[in-house]
Amino acid sequence: MAATPSVGRIIITGATGFLGRAFMEQRSPDIPYSIVVRRGSAVEGADAIIGDVREPGVWQDAVAQSGATHVVYLAGVRTGSLTELDAVHCAGLRNVLQPLRTRPPWVLFVSSGAVYGEQSADQFPLVEHTLPRPISEYAASKWRAEQWLQGEVAAGRVAGACVVRPANLIGPGMSRDFFLGKLLDAMCARVHRPELLDIPIDVGSLAVSRDFVDVRDVVVGLHCLVRASVRGVFNMGSGRETWLQALVQLVQDAVHLPVQLVEDVEQRMVVIRRQALSVEAIRAVVGWCPQLTLQQSVTDIWHAMPNGAR
Repeated sequence: MAATPSVGRIIITGATGFLGRAFMEQRSPDIPYSIVVRRGSAVEGADAIIGDVREPGVWQDAVAQSGATHVVYLAGVRTGSLTELDAVHCAGLRNVLQPLRTRPPWVLFVSSGAVYGEQSADQFPLVEHTLPRPISEYAASKWRAEQWLQGEVAAGRVAGACVVRPANLIGPGMSRDFFLGKLLDAMCARVHRPELLDIPIDVGSLAVSRDFVDVRDVVVGLHCLVRASVRGVFNMGSGRETWLQALVQLVQDAVHLPVQLVEDVEQRMVVIRRQALSVEAIRAVVGWCPQLTLQQSVTDIWHAMPNGAR
């Protein structure tokens, strides 16, 4: 196994996404960063390497010449065909690492807690040695990328790898494609259009639990792992499950809006009904645990919405 290099230049992918933006906002001022981004994108405080991780190209020459000691792979997509998902999670990771094989880097790969699939609640919170049972194509793609990366470690083509499996990320700027973002977005619409208050918000089935963790907490943990060049697999979450019914109540407490909600137990097609991830492993190694409460996260998301609407 190659020796782990001290932290020098770090190559980042996915720097313009939800997690990537938060990661770069807390970047270390004494570490140089290069980001692989498509043309037209840029991130303050980092050198841009113009390219698409899905497609090998001349951008890989810039990666090879960067002198990077570490790679933080945050690029990811949640929707699309299995081929499209693998193009980002698997082929993309391979395309970034291939130019660096002469000087193997340490790699942080952000996977997903979804790789565990549906597990018995008597195992909650799930620990890292729980056998993954990915159900969705998204989770299966992330799991394949994890396995490929571990093969690269075994072959000595990377100096070490850290795989992070975050729970459901929330926080200011989150997408409205997810339950919490969609619910708050509907609330925003009713702030500006009171006539909508008479129209119930369809929340689907609330008989589902999730482990929610604020992206601002997560990036603190990621930076700790990078600085220490930690190897292994680590969950990042709150350590407990929250039922969507309880989350809805937190939203109502934060918003103070007399909205009507309607639950349709048949509407929500859930792949995983319940989940909670243990964070004891990462706590033991770098001392990380989430600091923001779910109530604080919900309140901050609401207040971050410009004029109460996205």
